[in-house]
Amino acid sequence: MPEAAVVSYDRANSQYVVLVRVRAPSPPNRSVSKVAASLMDPSCRAPIDLVTVLDVSGSMTAAKLQMLKHAMRLLISSLGPTDRLSIVAFSAGAKRLLPLIRMSRAGQRSARQIIERLIISGSSGEDGICIGHALRKATKVLEDRRQRNPVATIMLLSNGHQKEQPLQEDTSDPLTRVPPSVDSASATRFAHLEIPISPDGGGGSGDEIYPVENVFPKCVRGLVSLVLQDVHLQLTFPAGFVSSVYSYGGSIGGGEGCVGLPVLQGEGKAAISVRLGDFYAEEKRELLVELRMTHPHQQQPQDWMSYKCSYRDPITHELVLCQAATAAMPPLHSSLTPRTQELRNLFVTTRALVESRRLVDLNDLDTAARLLSTARSLLLQSNSTTSSRHHKFVASIDSRLAELQRRLRLQHHPLPRASRGEQLTPTSAWRAAEQLAKVAIMRKSMSRVGDLHGFENARF
Repeated sequence: MPEAAVVSYDRANSQYVVLVRVRAPSPPNRSVSKVAASLMDPSCRAPIDLVTVLDVSGSMTAAKLQMLKHAMRLLISSLGPTDRLSIVAFSAGAKRLLPLIRMSRAGQRSARQIIERLIISGSSGEDGICIGHALRKATKVLEDRRQRNPVATIMLLSNGHQKEQPLQEDTSDPLTRVPPSVDSASATRFAHLEIPISPDGGGGSGDEIYPVENVFPKCVRGLVSLVLQDVHLQLTFPAGFVSSVYSYGGSIGGGEGCVGLPVLQGEGKAAISVRLGDFYAEEKRELLVELRMTHPHQQQPQDWMSYKCSYRDPITHELVLCQAATAAMPPLHSSLTPRTQELRNLFVTTRALVESRRLVDLNDLDTAARLLSTARSLLLQSNSTTSSRHHKFVASIDSRLAELQRRLRLQHHPLPRASRGEQLTPTSAWRAAEQLAKVAIMRKSMSRVGDLHGFENARF
């Protein structure tokens, strides 16, 4: 059931946020091994472009390295000729070991040979430095593709104890998903799978290693089980006007999981259509819908909101139109309970992070800083200042505000040219050579004039 909370109200208008939860269908209710087998069958899913980022730093133990190799062998054997795989490893540095090639028999043989040659190198304190570089290499592999499969995924297999996290993640789940951008035709999925072995080299309660067959299929199911593609959702409210919709990905820190969705107005003011992109099996998303109501408006107990979606099948590429359904409209009250207060703070934080990012893209840093400062003041005025989630909201605003203030200082007081270290290009090198030549000619002419000093009236 949707939830609602008041954001602001005055004599003429009221602003509410309605939380709508969207969930993709789940695979058939069978055993884990059968589900994983059906999902990994290339004939039962869309082709995938997969880039694996492997941790071979000193923080990995011999048992964890064997687990990583076992997982990669299962992955390579499950990919078909239409799938493509690339391997990037990192330790003291990051290196692409295998380009993005098709997993034919020859491609699988090359990938297996690379996996068997992996060894642990570097010290345990260097992995956090190079993990970001390795992920950038993986992203570059996908960006340089000439041909694109419907599914693109970056999978990080690591020890899970890096000092520097590449993305803001919810570490409570070993498989962390970052919502894809809805603007790209072939969205990229990121997943982080920790090697399931305790730091002392044992397998949790005992000395046995967790069987990879029970852990790895969970990651596989989230990576290749694309069930809905190019999803469009239509929402119709009984009254009001929808001004904006934000997708909240579950990780508010840094704002990576918050996306502003383009809204297309329907036949009425309260009817909208939003594009949600691709959905994987059992994927959940939360939509924050900003609903504006004009006074006087008397909500009826029988008020219902309707919804309808359309998507494209990833296997057959056919357009599927779903039938319309209804859900009870949540009550719109001006009073705040602890739950509605938390929902209001979530909306304020999400809107501030998304809109400030849009203003930064437009190079309007001053307005973005003022927007974040206003959102921070609203959060501090709320009554839920003792909750842990409220502290996360404030911390995310403070982090973005500190970064903006640093950029504003650099913009208003730029560093000297010498300290900025201008990048050497053929044009800049030619300009520097010309300046040096002019200085040398000037000094030479001045020295000649100085040699003739005192002989102005002499006759030769």
